[in-house]
Amino acid sequence: MDKQSDPETHATLNSYYFMTAIIGDVILDIVTQDGLLALFSFAFVFCWIRLNTGSWFLAFVGFFEIFFSIPVAWFLFTVVFQIKYFSTLNTLALFIVAAIGADDIFIFMDAYKQSQYHLDILTDLETRMSWVYRRTGTAMAITLPPHVPPSCVP
Repeated sequence: MDKQSDPETHATLNSYYFMTAIIGDVILDIVTQDGLLALFSFAFVFCWIRLNTGSWFLAFVGFFEIFFSIPVAWFLFTVVFQIKYFSTLNTLALFIVAAIGADDIFIFMDAYKQSQYHLDILTDLETRMSWVYRRTGTAMAITLPPHVPPSCVP
């Protein structure tokens, strides 16, 4: 077959062949490679959250909350809205959710660190956290819209 498909043997003939016997192995190799890249990206995001927060506990809890939102969204998607179709492209939502969740953690921690410079809100933890939540709510509302248009493209 290789001799027949050689361009020097038949300059005017193009032949392509497809080996169905190995397609499963090829697809499995591709999925394995992509899965390893995905694990690396999630590990990188986890390490970045750990470096930003300075706490293993906050990194684990933050990462847990990011991925816990997937089953909640899946419940809304299938049970509440009764959508039966699920494209394989929808699995990319995991990366979008991880990006938005990590971004929100960074915004929250930044506001918490900034709150130590406002002496009027350092009276007690409740006042400080109220200020932090109000500030992060506004900041997250500003950073979310850039993520929406790419999600709406079919």
